[in-house]
Amino acid sequence: MQSYMLVLGILFLSNLLYYTTRDCGMSHAYSFTVFAGIQYLLLKIFHNQNIKNIDFILILILGSLLLVLRPLNSVFVIFPVSYILISKRSNFKKIVLDINVWGWLLGFSLASIPVFLQLGYNYYAYGKPIADGYAGESFSNFGNLDLMKFWFSPNNGALLYSPILLLVFLAVIKQWRNNRIIAFYLVYFLVISFTYAGWWSPELGCGFGHRGFTEHLAFFALPISFILKSNSLNKLRIAQIFMLALAVLLFISQFNFDGCWQSDNAWDWELFMRSFKP
Repeated sequence: MQSYMLVLGILFLSNLLYYTTRDCGMSHAYSFTVFAGIQYLLLKIFHNQNIKNIDFILILILGSLLLVLRPLNSVFVIFPVSYILISKRSNFKKIVLDINVWGWLLGFSLASIPVFLQLGYNYYAYGKPIADGYAGESFSNFGNLDLMKFWFSPNNGALLYSPILLLVFLAVIKQWRNNRIIAFYLVYFLVISFTYAGWWSPELGCGFGHRGFTEHLAFFALPISFILKSNSLNKLRIAQIFMLALAVLLFISQFNFDGCWQSDNAWDWELFMRSFKP
């Protein structure tokens, strides 16, 4: 039951469904897949206590795609990856490195393809291999951060449109006494928040909910799973009803959404409530 609740909750209690079906031209759904793959492979390696050729090759390819899709994410993912590595540190010496020469050669060769393709495109489009797609844009809001607006505003509020993320805070609170490194996920959330809140356009323009968190739902799924595992079946059944109601509301809202926030007022609750009308 918990596994189904986790998968369906991540999909329907966030804006992942929107960026998977309605706005799949953006990179977020693809980055989510890459993140999920990296996390799966890391946990698989620690569980099986060996690194095979295929695991090594896939991690290199996924790491390359992570860097190409959204370079900033290579900084953000340091936190969840660090949590996994530190939490499994007692198993490091038990892991067998089962990679031959062909695994190394094939892994680095395949991983280099997305990087060279991106460098080639940059040179074609911008005249230089390393290009800044955000020229003229900056983190000009760092001196005027408004995190309440960033998290809860009807105009792409991160937590308002992805309420499943609230369970991350609950996981940190419940596990803090026995698992202090769970705080990595709180830092992870805050670093993403401060970074995007400091951008000149904190809401990242048009979109359904804050898309800066969409791909990171893959890594946030791990602490959320801790909460689901720690509750009784009766509590989970009650939670299912609540989650279903929220999922229906979010589905109606994104079905009615026309692509952009249609108000100059970021706190226009009347406009927000109209999105839930069938």
